Amino acid sequence: PVAWLSCPPQGIRARSRDRGLLIDELGTVFRCLGGTSEADALPVIDAYRIARPVEGGIVESREVHAALALIDRSDRLFDGRGLDIEEVRVKNEWSLECLYRDGMTVTFDRHQVERGLDDLSLIVDKIRTTPLQIATVNVAVRKNIPVTFQGEVDWERLSEAEAALPGADPGEETGEAILDRREKHLRSILSGG
Repeated sequence: PVAWLSCPPQGIRARSRDRGLLIDELGTVFRCLGGTSEADALPVIDAYRIARPVEGGIVESREVHAALALIDRSDRLFDGRGLDIEEVRVKNEWSLECLYRDGMTVTFDRHQVERGLDDLSLIVDKIRTTPLQIATVNVAVRKNIPVTFQGEVDWERLSEAEAALPGADPGEETGEAILDRREKHLRSILSGG
C-alpha cells in the first residue's frame, strides 16, 4: 500500500481497521489485515465523490489516480528533505490540496502535478535559506504563485538572511529601506494595485 483511501459519504475511514481501505500505486484497494505502525504512517487520500470501491478492484477516479501520482512524485522529489505527505484531499475535478507533515498546505492543478512540484521545489529551496516557514502555497497557478507564512515574519532576521545570500550586495539597501520597500509593496497589493 502507498496510502489510505478515505470517503466519508461511503463510510470509508482512513486508518480504521474496520472501515478503512488501503490503496496501492495502481489504484487497487484492499483491507488492512493487521495493525502496523507502517500502515498508520501512510498518507491519506480523501475523496468525497468516487464510485464505490470494490475490494480487490481498481478505483475508478482520475482524481484519486492523480493523488497517487502526486504522492509518488513528491516522495521521490523530496526524499530525505523532511517533506512527507500527511493527506491529499480531492477538492474538485481540477485541484488537489496536499497537507505536508510540517504543516504546509499546497494546492495543485491535478492536470499539472509535475509542474506544480517543480515550482514547489524551487520555492522550498529558496525559503530554506530564510527563517520563514511556509503555511500555504498555490502552485495551481503558473505565475505570481501565492505563498503565506506561518506565524509572524521577523523582517530584521529575513533581511539579514537575504543579505547573506550569494550575489547579495550588503551595501545596496539598509534594513530600514528594505522594510520600507516591502511595506509599500504590501500596501500596494492591499489597495488592489
